[in-house]
Amino acid sequence: MVAWVRGMIDEVRLNLSPGVLAWALHRVTGILLAFYLLAHLAVLGTSLGGAGGFDAAMGGLRSPFFLFLESAIVVIVAYHMFNGVRVMIIEFAGLTRQQRQLFRLVVGGAVSVMAFTGWVFFARVLA
Repeated sequence: MVAWVRGMIDEVRLNLSPGVLAWALHRVTGILLAFYLLAHLAVLGTSLGGAGGFDAAMGGLRSPFFLFLESAIVVIVAYHMFNGVRVMIIEFAGLTRQQRQLFRLVVGGAVSVMAFTGWVFFARVLA
């Protein structure tokens, strides 16, 4: 595992380009989404013990910290989704030479989602 991470860091450092950066971020966001899925299933699993256990688990997730993490997950999903569409466009439309422009669109989409999510997040936390 450590060798894999070190190899990925070396790849990004030695071949810094929009394609490699997009690849590395796609890997990282995929791993984060896998961890989120496990945590999500663990929280949903508390419902097997009845409504009281589930309500207690959900009550612990109402803090500003967890609201921030919820907003971060939305941005991570948005980047991963937009980049997945970018990969499909590159693969099926043969637009390898337009990676820089497509990566800019991916980042622009993720930043737009981040701005909207931030607006919703601060409205919920400060209300």
